[in-house]
Amino acid sequence: MNKTTLLLSLSGGLTCAGTLGYWLLEPGWTLFDGLYMTVITLTTVGYGEIPAPLTPAGRVFTILLLLGGVFNVFFVANEIIRGIASGEYHHFWKERHMQNQLSRLKDHVIVVGYGRMGQQICQSLMARHHPFVVIDKDDSRLNEMNGDTGPIIHGDGGNEDVLNKAGIDRSRALVAATGSDADNLFVVMSARLMAPTLKILARADHPANETKMLRAGANQVIRPFVVGGSIMADLILKPNVFEFLQFATGSNVESNDFLLEEIIVMKGSVLDGAHLHPSQIRARLGVAIVAFRRGKGPMMFVPPDKTEVQAGDVLIALGSRPSLTALEQETAVPVT
Repeated sequence: MNKTTLLLSLSGGLTCAGTLGYWLLEPGWTLFDGLYMTVITLTTVGYGEIPAPLTPAGRVFTILLLLGGVFNVFFVANEIIRGIASGEYHHFWKERHMQNQLSRLKDHVIVVGYGRMGQQICQSLMARHHPFVVIDKDDSRLNEMNGDTGPIIHGDGGNEDVLNKAGIDRSRALVAATGSDADNLFVVMSARLMAPTLKILARADHPANETKMLRAGANQVIRPFVVGGSIMADLILKPNVFEFLQFATGSNVESNDFLLEEIIVMKGSVLDGAHLHPSQIRARLGVAIVAFRRGKGPMMFVPPDKTEVQAGDVLIALGSRPSLTALEQETAVPVT
């Protein structure tokens, strides 16, 4: 912080000048004597002149040092009060706190755009206790967000410096959710160039832009009006199916006793190289294995018993949170 450095430099410079001045003007004085005299003079303590009474030159120097000290005190006090009143120090500490949060983040989601769609994404991530970072160019939108929920970055999501600040190299995914298809396209292009393997989701309002975003590097493109229309149709035609999906995915926060979870089999885990017995897992852990996928292959629904499991396979499981946690422990690498 430049002003803080300036204030500290003024105080330190005045102390050094006083120490050197006494050492040069007063015969027989050591640097420590000069420092001691400077400190008791600037603090107006006035314990007395040591180790001997001051010479006339020393007294003149003391007067100048006192005047300089008074000016320094008033200047520093004025700057501190002004910084507190203007919120400058609050902004500094808030920025520092955010930098500390960003440095600790890993496997987080970067949400670019805090409009209506971005807010819904953040609320869903908060409900699942998953870390995220928000980037938006509009200060007024960011002011509506509670900074305790996660780091907030004011800037352009297509800017490389901003994406680096958000920790794109350590992130799990990026969502381009601004209200402009052109902005989202630029965000996708920038993110893909910086992180070739990152999962990128993008919002598109116009059908023609969906193909462009996929070519630019997006893994998936969501058109909110199409999704919203499909959901409303399902509510009319298949209300029970829709209610089950909400129940299973935890979209309905009031009924999240059972969740549909995606679990990856890690190399060296209990299930790595073993045969999957969904019926036994259900009886033992209370978890239903509803689907299975290997790599980018097709999704296998209700996998049969004795399905061979390998590291990297994905299990789609339905169960309570404790039961899913128990299954995750069997698919994770054991601690040695």
